[in-house]
Amino acid sequence: MMPLIFVQPLLQQPPLVTLEQKTIRLENFAPILSKALGEPIVIATPLLNDTITISVKDISKSELMRRLATLANATWSRKERFLLFEQTSEQQRAEKLFAESERYKRLAKSIEEAQKRVAKFTAFDENEAKSLKRELESLSKTKPAGEEGSYDRNYYGRIQRADARGPYNRFMKRLMSRITPDMMMPLSDDDRRVVYSNHPTAMQRPLKVRFDDLWAQLVNEQNIWADVTQSTPIKSGRDTEYISYGFSETAFRTNAVSNKIPTIQIRFTTDITGFNDSAQVALYDEKGSSISTSFESFNGINQEEAEELQKSMGEQKSVTKLKLSPEAEAYTKLESRSRIAKRPPIEKSLLEQLLNPEKYEASGQYQLEVLKWLGQNKNVIAYNLSELGETFGNLDNLKSPYLRKIVDLEETDNWLTLTLRDRLAARKMTVDPRTIGPLIRLAHERDCVSIEEESEFAAKLPPNEMASYRLSRRINQVRPYDLPVNNDRATLRMYAFMDPPLRKLIFSGKVVPLQKLGDRFAREIYKAIFWADWANWDVDYQMFQKPNGGWSEEFNEIQTQVYGGLLSEPTNMCPNGLSGEMAVTGSESSSEVLLMGPEASSQYPSIQQQDPNQLGQLLFQQKNPTKYPWANSPYQSFDKNSIRIVTSRSLTFKVTVRKGIAKSYSLREMHVTDPKIYTIDNLPERIKKQIEEGYKQAQESDKYYNTNPTQGGTPPPPSLF
Repeated sequence: MMPLIFVQPLLQQPPLVTLEQKTIRLENFAPILSKALGEPIVIATPLLNDTITISVKDISKSELMRRLATLANATWSRKERFLLFEQTSEQQRAEKLFAESERYKRLAKSIEEAQKRVAKFTAFDENEAKSLKRELESLSKTKPAGEEGSYDRNYYGRIQRADARGPYNRFMKRLMSRITPDMMMPLSDDDRRVVYSNHPTAMQRPLKVRFDDLWAQLVNEQNIWADVTQSTPIKSGRDTEYISYGFSETAFRTNAVSNKIPTIQIRFTTDITGFNDSAQVALYDEKGSSISTSFESFNGINQEEAEELQKSMGEQKSVTKLKLSPEAEAYTKLESRSRIAKRPPIEKSLLEQLLNPEKYEASGQYQLEVLKWLGQNKNVIAYNLSELGETFGNLDNLKSPYLRKIVDLEETDNWLTLTLRDRLAARKMTVDPRTIGPLIRLAHERDCVSIEEESEFAAKLPPNEMASYRLSRRINQVRPYDLPVNNDRATLRMYAFMDPPLRKLIFSGKVVPLQKLGDRFAREIYKAIFWADWANWDVDYQMFQKPNGGWSEEFNEIQTQVYGGLLSEPTNMCPNGLSGEMAVTGSESSSEVLLMGPEASSQYPSIQQQDPNQLGQLLFQQKNPTKYPWANSPYQSFDKNSIRIVTSRSLTFKVTVRKGIAKSYSLREMHVTDPKIYTIDNLPERIKKQIEEGYKQAQESDKYYNTNPTQGGTPPPPSLF
């Protein structure tokens, strides 16, 4: 009898997963993942619009699911007919708490670094003042290296380091070292600015920071500086050309300081992502005029990090250049090139992705290739990097200290994973492509979308700058002509919320009072005024000027309110909300505009826009480079053999806040009316005539002001600094 042989059956191995997918939304990734896992998958909100870039080989299904759940802070659950990928309410609450704690830690660390810098301050005595004076005098005799308008890192670095040694900058740094993270934590999406003051208004918060000893230090140091300089400002070597090009503020600030503490305001602001918190410290005299202003960022890199970054970038010179796929190469060229004539066709598969962001995620076209190169043969996952995905075209950027602050990079023997530390901020940066897709396709079909169409879409976008930038960039990518139109999101939203009868009334030129504006439009005006900067206000100076050249008493109030008071209230010019004094008037116009391509050798390949009269004035100024250096900067250069004529439609409306103060807003659209490329010599006669008129006007103006240096118009507004 033959013996029985028992053979142990082979254990069935679970199937392994191999996936390679460029940046894609989870909603569109679900069918791909479902096929890989062999089960239907449903993605729940708010994960639908999150993005993933993935390249994995021969991994288990359970490992892949575990990785995705960790990166998304989400949970898998098995339902009757499908797998559900969702965030539980507990996970969503945890994200909010994490975002707040991360922000608090980030602010606390920045303040700690500020305190360390202040602790290293050396005494500002007579010897230090003399040393600083010698450095500034040396700088005053030096001009930036390179061409006119180019950036000389060494020159401007010396100016920044010199200013950091000055009394006012030392005072600002000392003051910032005494603030607390709690002062900034009230900032939110709804309240993106908080103002503290030692003389608070009704809507300001009291500045409960001890600074009397700091002011005493400033008085002492500034008096030493005034003695050494004999209160004589040190002028830049470029002052003779009318432009100081950012010369030292300390060099001009040589007068002694009063012992009386002025109004001190600290304004904290944050961008929509919550990543970029900053502070503005401003000093005002008793009339509300600005004494000095300083900006401090709580997200910048410190000196050690900057030096480390410079060193790493220097070491990267010998690294093998990344080889991109043909499609990724086409995308990078599309991003970087500047065109004046009709665009050459975009590669078909790339165009398909650009036109259909709902299905594809064009952002990060080359991100997967960079990460695979970096990770070599490792499994790679990048989750919800959003707009930051665009930065990975350059491997050096992965070494950026800024990215290291906000991006988690985990690298093991088998894995390379990247994700934004703050998932809430990541989602704020991501615009739902279902919103912008229709407008992108419309822009491709025409040379330019209308103001009405663009404003309608802008009203659907979240109210943040990132959304506006992304929309404009993607529209410009696919336009058949490179028409440089960049309308402000806030203005588009205001226009969108004018109902048709109101639009007709406003742009008829009639003054429309607040009572007729409608609630939605009035609310958008209020928000726009809320975020307006002082530089954007229109002040009717002639209204307040006396015949003898002085200013009326009312002007002092206006000056205080605009130049000092704008930062006094979170609501700027409307501390009590909208008032009955407010009114709106508007106008509409169309004109021919010349688009002039950049010179082939230009370091600044931007297209110039000029109406013919402006071009004539520019041509005259370019013949006088000593007198008009700004007209001869690289930014004003253009190719005289690459000029195109387009029709520009403009809408402008002005919101009068109170007597003598208004805010203007403009919208624009351009259409190709003549596809021909002209040279400066063969332009149509009607255009040549307008150019000649502009040239003569500039010539006459130049002659007039040379012979009448004290005449020609009303006095300029008071100096802010």
